[in-house]
Amino acid sequence: MNPEQIFIGSCLLNPQLIDLAVQDGLTDSMFTTTERRELWLALLKLRTEGKHIDVSALYLAMGSSFPLEEISQCEKAAPTSAYGKPSLKSVIEAGILRQVKPAINDIASKIDDGEASYEDIRASVDNVQLLMQPSESQDESLDDILDSAVAFVNEQLSGEDATKGLITTGIDSFDRLAGGIQSHEYVVVGARTSTGKSSFINQMAGHNLRNGKRVAIFTLETSSKSVVLQMAGQRAGVNLRALNEEMPERVKKLQEGLRLLREKPLLVFDHDLTLDRIEARCRLLAANFKPDVVFIDYLGLIKAKGDGAYERMTTLSKAMIPLRKTLGCAMVVAAQLNRGNEKENRPPSRTDFRDTGSIEEDAHRIIAIHRPKDNPITNIEQDINGSNFYSELYQLKLRDGNLAHAPVNFNARHTCFEELT
Repeated sequence: MNPEQIFIGSCLLNPQLIDLAVQDGLTDSMFTTTERRELWLALLKLRTEGKHIDVSALYLAMGSSFPLEEISQCEKAAPTSAYGKPSLKSVIEAGILRQVKPAINDIASKIDDGEASYEDIRASVDNVQLLMQPSESQDESLDDILDSAVAFVNEQLSGEDATKGLITTGIDSFDRLAGGIQSHEYVVVGARTSTGKSSFINQMAGHNLRNGKRVAIFTLETSSKSVVLQMAGQRAGVNLRALNEEMPERVKKLQEGLRLLREKPLLVFDHDLTLDRIEARCRLLAANFKPDVVFIDYLGLIKAKGDGAYERMTTLSKAMIPLRKTLGCAMVVAAQLNRGNEKENRPPSRTDFRDTGSIEEDAHRIIAIHRPKDNPITNIEQDINGSNFYSELYQLKLRDGNLAHAPVNFNARHTCFEELT
């Protein structure tokens, strides 16, 4: 039996093999036929989006390109998933050998013809070694790195908005001071309970979607449905808990917002609750969806091993750095602040994160949301039953930039942050 067919058939019975394949470095180029390559890409897409996987799901995903005869052969080749892992190994090794053979022939030809120096031969051998290790990240060439750096400098000198093309919060006054978020950044957004942490994350996600970014969200505190409703509701300016009281034009805007989200490059996951599961999902995202920014709401709810809260949170914080590298894009993670600044009625500091001091050193950038007890404009204590709250955004850390502070209004009815007027 063909190992490629055995592997694809095994994936239908055990979708976790797809995660393993991505981790081991399987690529679509390792399949020898167009039909199997397209089946693999369809499986990868379904798995990335967290959808159920079977033949019917593949048919719906592939439509007229669904290879009925090929999938029948794959099912026959794998009556069980027992040979899934050995067949995966065979597919990867065969794919590598197909890539390595021309490189080896090239080296042999250079040696026979005496046309290359020792250094040229050594470079060719090094390239073969890289091909033999597909699961290890292959660094960019120096030319590629310098081209990227030059492009960044030119963009900054163009006279246009310095945050253009970068990830931003959508609060213009803050973004101008804080600067846009670049693809290499691990960003932590900290806040006390019930001060708008999740609302800020969802509002930021919606803003970047509208700017053409590809966005993935892990929500551990609520449901996927709640996330998309809030994103559309924030944009429409409606109170989702009293929709029957809203003006018809605002409700229409909400419905239009939900329709537009369907067309956006957005993925929302609400069942990945463990660190291992999130890491596996991120490998899939990097291989297939290729997001521009990933949001995790929030750090304290991720299940991970550790003796006590402090060790567990430290483990989670340390895990975010390699996770961001796996994704290859900006990552924004929400985290809770302890009660220190709330009790003392002061702005938060980098040492106020709950159960760990690792966040302070691990994060590239730290943003904190603060709601003071008294509104400094009116000098009156903020009413807990009010619909608008004076709040402040602080950039407490940026490794290669400045700190920042901007006052904002939190509209509790619409669960969104607004420029302070």
